[in-house]
Amino acid sequence: MLWRLTLRSFRDGLRYLSNFYCLPGGAGGSPNGLAAVEATVEAAVTGERKLMTEALILDGSVPDYRTAERLTEDLLRTQAPYLPQFN
Repeated sequence: MLWRLTLRSFRDGLRYLSNFYCLPGGAGGSPNGLAAVEATVEAAVTGERKLMTEALILDGSVPDYRTAERLTEDLLRTQAPYLPQFN
């Protein structure tokens, strides 16, 4: 039987794990780390490009919003066959 993992239950699981492991937002992690993971998951579920861009900013992996927008578009174009929710 297939079951569907809800976004809320996924977030709850990440919060639980971050208390025990070095996940973003956990011990020694970035303060925005868990927010970045949550935004990434929500973007993947909803297919919102803007949210994916914001997740890159929250993660701290890109220096500015313009770079994050370009990276988002490049990633989504390259991975389009595997991410149909963004098309």
